[in-house]
Amino acid sequence: QIGIDGAVLAIALLGIGLVTVLAGSAPALVASRPSLTGTLSQLVRGVVARGTVGFRCALLVGEVALSAGLLIGAGLLLGTFQKLQTVDVGFETREILRFGVVLPEANYPDIEQAVQFYAALESEIAALPGVEAVGAMFGPPLGRGHATGSVLVEGRPDPEDELEASVRSVTPGLLATLRSRCAGVAC
Repeated sequence: QIGIDGAVLAIALLGIGLVTVLAGSAPALVASRPSLTGTLSQLVRGVVARGTVGFRCALLVGEVALSAGLLIGAGLLLGTFQKLQTVDVGFETREILRFGVVLPEANYPDIEQAVQFYAALESEIAALPGVEAVGAMFGPPLGRGHATGSVLVEGRPDPEDELEASVRSVTPGLLATLRSRCAGVAC
């Protein structure tokens, strides 16, 4: 699933607000300067007008450059999104029902009780009419959610040789459930 991340949205809105304030306040400050000298000669007025025009032109060029950059970035983002929709992830994503279950530690204090619960849940789901296959895994496919732990290589008992490994536990029926290319084959 592709969704909107709240933190990214908040940063984007903050950036939009900051740019709006900066782009709007500069011309407002120039326009609000009081005229301390009532009448200036035409020469002085020409110099002030040219300075103001130069500032306005620079501001306009900056705004156009930012707009062009945003349009190019949006086009690249849409192109990338379109290509992501056609990527073969190695398993079927349609007609698959996925849901999450979190067991309270108070009711399932050890791993054996949790394993028994999940095995019973898989059996009950498999018995439902219309269910073709049932499988379970720790976290969603291609998503966050994995366990990490230390791995010691046999023959290297030195603690400095420990490696960190990410593990995603799955049940035997998962690959068949996802209609994976690897179902029944070691991938």
